[in-house]
Amino acid sequence: MMLFVLPIIGPMLALGGLDENRIAEWFGARTPVRASSAYMAFTGAGLAVAGLVQWTQWVFAGVEPSIGDGGATRAGRAPDGIARPWPPPIAYPVREVSRGEERPP
Repeated sequence: MMLFVLPIIGPMLALGGLDENRIAEWFGARTPVRASSAYMAFTGAGLAVAGLVQWTQWVFAGVEPSIGDGGATRAGRAPDGIARPWPPPIAYPVREVSRGEERPP
């Protein structure tokens, strides 16, 4: 439960103590407020759509969400396909297995 509550409560408490009038004084009268707002709205909407598409593919088609080119996902998986923490602890070394090579028992 705390895993879901803290990421919401933390920024609320941190941003609640800011003095918005003092922050507004940093910006001049010629600051492109509308362009900055449009850029942030466009970027946020794009990220929301990308996340929603990956979520719906995962829920309805079983397609695992991709992150970038998949390099970090491949590096964090052991030859048996089970996800491991990265970097791997010394207790079990991760060894790359090519497609033609037989997997160890």
